[in-house]
Amino acid sequence: MYMQGILGTQKGNEIISTIENSKDKNVLDVYFGMTHFTSYRKDDSETKKILVGLFGNASVRKVVVSEAFSINPCLVTRYSKNMAQNGLSSLLEDRRGRPGKITDDIAVFVKDCYIKLKKKEG
Repeated sequence: MYMQGILGTQKGNEIISTIENSKDKNVLDVYFGMTHFTSYRKDDSETKKILVGLFGNASVRKVVVSEAFSINPCLVTRYSKNMAQNGLSSLLEDRRGRPGKITDDIAVFVKDCYIKLKKKEG
């Protein structure tokens, strides 16, 4: 596998960077070991997560990956672990953060109260 060959050559002495594409400012080029590895759109967070997970699972140090992709080092560990344990789809489904507590009933109630308040003001 060609990709694994590239990733395995500089373990422990990684040179990885993301550089804005000269032709399209919305695209970032990823270089690993002074070789163009891939490109992705700046607004494509899923591809970014996949690349971070890929480099993390290839034993590239998380500090190097986090600096290259401008993310928190803890995310490198999270994405790598999720990718290794649950597969690639787990990164696409990762919806971390506080879950919403507003049910449909509460949303309807709040909307009705808001309408009533607006009527009183006007």
